[in-house]
Amino acid sequence: MTRTPILVVGGGPAGALAARGLALRGQRVALIEARSQAHDKVCGACLHPEAVRELDRAGLGQLLEHAQELSSLELFRNARRVRLQVALGRVLSRRALDEALLLAAVHAGVELRRGHSAVSLTTRHDGVELDVRAPTGEVAREHASVVLLANGLGNLRVSSSAGPSASRAAAGSAPTSRATTASRASAGARARRPARARRLGAGAILPASAPGPERGLLQMFVAPEGYMGVVRLEDDRLDLAAAFDAEALRNAGGAADLAARLFARADHALHEFAGRARWRGTPALARPEAPTLQHVLPLGDAAGSVEPFTGEGLRRAFVQANAVVEHTLDAVAGNGQAAARWARTRRELLRANTARVNRLAGALRHPRVVALGVGLASLWPAAAERVAGSLHGRTVLR
Repeated sequence: MTRTPILVVGGGPAGALAARGLALRGQRVALIEARSQAHDKVCGACLHPEAVRELDRAGLGQLLEHAQELSSLELFRNARRVRLQVALGRVLSRRALDEALLLAAVHAGVELRRGHSAVSLTTRHDGVELDVRAPTGEVAREHASVVLLANGLGNLRVSSSAGPSASRAAAGSAPTSRATTASRASAGARARRPARARRLGAGAILPASAPGPERGLLQMFVAPEGYMGVVRLEDDRLDLAAAFDAEALRNAGGAADLAARLFARADHALHEFAGRARWRGTPALARPEAPTLQHVLPLGDAAGSVEPFTGEGLRRAFVQANAVVEHTLDAVAGNGQAAARWARTRRELLRANTARVNRLAGALRHPRVVALGVGLASLWPAAAERVAGSLHGRTVLR
């Protein structure tokens, strides 16, 4: 069994930025990333203005050198549309952003293990045991003082030999206990709700020749079945990202057909391209808050997620990645309350914003509300721009 003071599971934006921050503080950090090479990710190309500020705070603002400014929003509700001038932040492909962050982490001294995947995690009184599968398929057990769990929407088997652990959540399954039993009952109640309550992520990347928005414009398509966003990346390809109701996906026969249907309703030329595109899906977008486990600090989507909106996922990832560094140092120093304190800090960072996002998600599930909003925005665009700007603390471009 090998021992590393800090193991970070997941080399996405949250994991890479947090690992780099810890390495710059003199810590020995190993970053476990399942992907063996650079890859496209169809969601998360938009960076909220606060995410841009967090990168600047970390001294990495130069990574956005090739990012495009998003300065306008075009909102579609069937064939009705309205265009607003609002500063939405930046857009950069996840392939470019993720690779730049990983490279920055390596330059700071992080040990990057590409092609390795975490299989299971067990908390103990003196740290964490992590089973890691190498590219060869061999599984090795490692011991760490602290584990940062930044594996996004992925699952990981979690157990505890130091007493009852918390429930099945973002980290995966836990051993049976009173807390676990209660959580499973709650999960069963959630599963019995109408399928419409669950939304799944889906996305595709289209070639630069595909018709769509010009650089700097975000097009949003809203329908009872869900919503889609379309932006043009730095290399002129189109990034399509959607949140669809699970039942609507089943009824339509898949994301390609459902997306084509929404584009056709809007009389948008992308309906033919979307139907032929290769779409990729994600697990349920909303998930409960991660359990509090000693020596384990979850962040990003692994800590709990809500339905995403433009730039929201990266905003949460960067805010938490910068904030988790001090809590991790406390945990390494032997502070037994570090994980619980991190959970409280995480809630404080997200509380107000999560409530706002949930309200928006609820509004988007009601077609009449959306239709009314588009109609009013068409009549009073200046007022709509001020409202849109205030929703995310963004600047109105007028």
